[in-house]
Amino acid sequence: MTDLEEELDDVVENLTEDQIRAQIHTFASTKLADVVIMARYIGLYKDLSVDAMKELSDRRVAGDSFKFEEYIEDNLSKLPKLNFTMPSIASLIGMFKGMGK
Repeated sequence: MTDLEEELDDVVENLTEDQIRAQIHTFASTKLADVVIMARYIGLYKDLSVDAMKELSDRRVAGDSFKFEEYIEDNLSKLPKLNFTMPSIASLIGMFKGMGK
């Protein structure tokens, strides 16, 4: 398990999504960016990702120099590509035809 997965597991196991939202301002900028990465990569917690991006943006306006856009893009590019395409009906039929022989 990666550090990101362990940290996010800790957050998810101990807090509800509403509790996370209420405390999002206390999270480190890297953890907020990790929430965005998770949402973009596997599609979990998309609403929470919006809140994380808003918090990162608010911090930028307040003078924080964390380059979250670069952090997010760099880390996303390091992750393996996911492919969740469904096989076509024709290929499934062909596969079942081959099993009957």
